[in-house]
Order: sequence, then C-alpha cells, then structure tokens
Amino acid sequence: MADHSDLMHGHDLKPHVQTWHGFLKLMYYAAAGVVLLLVFMALVLL
Repeated sequence: MADHSDLMHGHDLKPHVQTWHGFLKLMYYAAAGVVLLLVFMALVLL
C-alpha cells in the first residue's frame, strides 16, 4: 500500500518539477536577453 502511495506521489510531483525547470529556463533566457539588450544599447549610445 505504501509503495502504491509513493508511486502516485511521484507521478503527481514529476510534472510540477518539469514546469519549475521550464520556468527557471525561461527566467534564465529572459535575464540573458535583458543583459544582451543593455550591452547593445550601451554600445550604440556610447
């Protein structure tokens, strides 16, 4: 019974973890994009 409960819990947890990793990846790309944009603006303005 305990094994079945653990299996269900793991199944419920996995999509949430994937979503979290996707969110972190999105934040990383957004941050990189902002940095590149700031560098580009600095090169153009200076």
